[in-house]
Amino acid sequence: MDFTRIYLAGASAMGVFLVFDAFRRKGWIGNKTLYSVVLLFVVLWNVGDFYYSKIKRNKQSINKIEENMLKAPMMQVLKQYDQELFYQLRDKMVAMNKNNKTDQEVFNELLIDFVKTHNERFNFAPDQDIISLTRLSRDQIVYAKGVSDDFCFRFSYPLFSGGMKVWLDFPESILQKRKFLEAELVRNSYGINKHMITSDETSQARKDYDNMASQLNLKYGTDLEIMSDPKKGLKKKKIACEISEDMLNYILSLPAERSAGIYRLIMSLN
Repeated sequence: MDFTRIYLAGASAMGVFLVFDAFRRKGWIGNKTLYSVVLLFVVLWNVGDFYYSKIKRNKQSINKIEENMLKAPMMQVLKQYDQELFYQLRDKMVAMNKNNKTDQEVFNELLIDFVKTHNERFNFAPDQDIISLTRLSRDQIVYAKGVSDDFCFRFSYPLFSGGMKVWLDFPESILQKRKFLEAELVRNSYGINKHMITSDETSQARKDYDNMASQLNLKYGTDLEIMSDPKKGLKKKKIACEISEDMLNYILSLPAERSAGIYRLIMSLN
């Protein structure tokens, strides 16, 4: 209960009453007019207070959602460098909150937007940022394999196999490292050292991609279709995981600029 608002309402109503009561004593208005004015004031106050409280609650809700979003380092970067996108995401979260979406639904949706935004910034990210994140992704696959084939499959194909919440099953140290690297990649993709793709890079990346696909095809044959159709990996989760690991190992085996180039190409194909 907000006692301040109750006090203000009572004090204001009393103030109106005293003013108009003075008018009544001077004979300027009658008793009926006095009580009508006070009653009208009380009604208008409560109507106004209702809408003020509603607006205030909505604003508090928006502020709370924005506060929670800014706990993610990448969102801090977006608010600094791409405010239009940041507020689009915030308004989306506000709308989901108003539609009574569960925390898990909001979380999954926000993570999907994270990944989409992150992938789009790969085109402009410096080589070293891409390599660092690729190396961490490979390390995460190795860790996930040690837990179970199912965990590794869900990590490799999160949008197909139950949502992005699988990411939370990694140790806190890995999660914090990934948050940092992702934020740095996005930050540097807006900075003075941002990368600009050239036709030579794209041409070399396509050659490296074709060579990688050829090598993977020799090893896995038709199982390679799992990458484009993850449901084919439901009964071959171990193989699906190994394909992802081999792909990242191939990328990391290339010289830095080619390693980053082929990863940018892969991101553009998603």
